[in-house]
Amino acid sequence: GKAEMGNIAASATSKKRRWRKLLVWLLIDTGVTVAVIVLLLYKPSAYRPIKALMHEPGQVHPYLTHLSSQLYNSAQLRKPFVIVIEQEPINQVISQADWPKESGEILLYAPAAVFKPGRLILMGTAKVKGVELVVTFVLQPVFDAQGRINLEVTAVRVGAMNLTPLAKMIAKKM
Repeated sequence: GKAEMGNIAASATSKKRRWRKLLVWLLIDTGVTVAVIVLLLYKPSAYRPIKALMHEPGQVHPYLTHLSSQLYNSAQLRKPFVIVIEQEPINQVISQADWPKESGEILLYAPAAVFKPGRLILMGTAKVKGVELVVTFVLQPVFDAQGRINLEVTAVRVGAMNLTPLAKMIAKKM
């Protein structure tokens, strides 16, 4: 009688609690999944790739010719010198390369470079299984003992998601 009715009521309450817990965990999992997708699909405001201007295949961009002659003429003086590399012309040079590039199932295209004090930011679109993601590499120039410049990768992001620790682990294994 009463004992059985109490067990049935307790069992129904227990099932409601389990369903409630399951629903809460499903909502949390869904929220985390949506947040990760939004972070991955984020497009940085600084990412502004330019369309390549028409050029003759194999032809050197005039800006590179300008930089090389500036380098050659300055080196002739055998004194320290400064060469200013401008962001917009470099982006034109980059855009004229042979794009898109394919690696496995990943298609890379629409590159852009952004110059910030003490760092260079390279961005591009990666199309993976039909999904377009903006990949960002932050490079910092470091001079070695011989005075040569090295560009160290200090950050790797896909969208707004920082994947630097993962990229470091993969690079160590390679």
